[in-house]
Amino acid sequence: MNPITVNGTAIPSPDMPFKWSLNDISSEDSGRDLNGLMDKDEVAKKVTLDCTWSHRTASEISLLLNTVKPDTFVEVSYPDPMAGEYVTKTFYTGDVSCEMDVSDNGGMFWSSKLTFIER
Repeated sequence: MNPITVNGTAIPSPDMPFKWSLNDISSEDSGRDLNGLMDKDEVAKKVTLDCTWSHRTASEISLLLNTVKPDTFVEVSYPDPMAGEYVTKTFYTGDVSCEMDVSDNGGMFWSSKLTFIER
């Protein structure tokens, strides 16, 4: 079972564990006053998914990149620990990096990292 689909396409399973985080988005009016008390005007909560794919074939990494990067925003279905089930949300991705490694027998393998950031 693939833990993540993008626009309905199953992408290669990322290395486990992949990291889920919930981020508070605060307005410019948030901050500490002169007494050191925090005033927080929270405007939203957004999810990020940090994913890594290690030692993958060129075709696996190509499928991943060609599924994720052509569009600015993508629909991602993933297991959400807060919801306790699979959810689908709209994300964009930050910069993507890939590293190539060559095995002793000449095989070429790729590793990649990317972060899905909720819109």
